[in-house]
Amino acid sequence: AFVVDISGSMSAAASWRDEKTETEGGPRTTRLAVAKKELSRALKGLSPGVLFNLVFFSSGVSSWQDELIPMDEKVLVEALEFTNRHGVGGGTNVFGALMAAFDDPEVDTLYLLSDGEPSVGEIIDTAKIHDHLLRLNETRKIRIHCISIGKSSAFMKGLAEATGGSYVEFL
Repeated sequence: AFVVDISGSMSAAASWRDEKTETEGGPRTTRLAVAKKELSRALKGLSPGVLFNLVFFSSGVSSWQDELIPMDEKVLVEALEFTNRHGVGGGTNVFGALMAAFDDPEVDTLYLLSDGEPSVGEIIDTAKIHDHLLRLNETRKIRIHCISIGKSSAFMKGLAEATGGSYVEFL
């Protein structure tokens, strides 16, 4: 499952280098644009039949589907449309979004794309979120990969390391 931050802070500028930008200091874009670009690239790389879902969050949480669904050409178009219609706004309910993904018993891998620390939701203390997820993960064994966009995140790095995931920064 891909868990994507669309909170207000994702409207901040982010440095981005692609095949058209050869030097640092090139064109600037928003953190959300970087997240969408990376998510789109990941979705296009999924093999047919791979199960996935999208969970977008700000103050609230919006799951694309009720459960994981298999990738195919039609589903890819729908997933990209769902991704592209989201704008930014609100707080950062990381806990609620991760719990929504954990609610699907078929999920075994999460990709968290975010720029910040939790600011709203049932739990906003990063240590408590970390501990809660590790307790759940004693039985679930979900690998959490974290992609931090715009700034480093000790919380996301620790979460990835504790669950066998990877941590990547787009700064």
